[in-house]
Amino acid sequence: MPFWLVEIRRRCLGLCYSIDKLLSTFVGRPPRISRRYCSIQIPLDLDSDEYGLDGEELAKALAKLGPEGWNKDGKMRSSLWIRFFVLISLVREDILELSLGPQQNGLYELATDIARRNKAIWQQLPQHLQYRPEIWDDISHDECFYAAMQYLDIVYNDFLLQRTLVRRARARPQELLRISRLIIGTILDVINNRSRLHGNNQDIPWIVSIFSIFHSLSNFFASK
Repeated sequence: MPFWLVEIRRRCLGLCYSIDKLLSTFVGRPPRISRRYCSIQIPLDLDSDEYGLDGEELAKALAKLGPEGWNKDGKMRSSLWIRFFVLISLVREDILELSLGPQQNGLYELATDIARRNKAIWQQLPQHLQYRPEIWDDISHDECFYAAMQYLDIVYNDFLLQRTLVRRARARPQELLRISRLIIGTILDVINNRSRLHGNNQDIPWIVSIFSIFHSLSNFFASK
């Protein structure tokens, strides 16, 4: 099978799978696409126009990739975010299984393992794309926006895990509150820098409407 077809199929299936997890999280229903019944393969961090390469040219493009499949040239491309979206969604499916499925034994141990894998995905990202508040002064603002979105996805997974432990294992809410503050702080960073953004301003109301629920939940647990 030609390389370009393999990569396009990986992208298409990965995006369908990931959007399904996003919708499942948003409406609180079980996923409709499970990796137990299909093979989710992570697309490589390559430009779309590199899919048509072959022979030595393809070998040179693949040589730019690190062992995990991330490109080492420091360029921010759509494939990077697609890879990240798919990896995060694989973890999200396990979180949804804990939160929406029947009560499981060893809930703390399962949650700890999922949290470890979630952190490992974050650590795979190139260093300059790992979000921190001061990143707005280091790279382009649109790139900062996407870095913030990936960070919110990572922290969102941690939030869902902690909320499940509070609801199902009577865990103390301190960690949930800490994560909620991280989410609110990151959203405020994006809002405070919205005048610098070009094509992403229209996404800010959507982000605020989704993640504002975390602030409400934080206040609820803080009052208990």
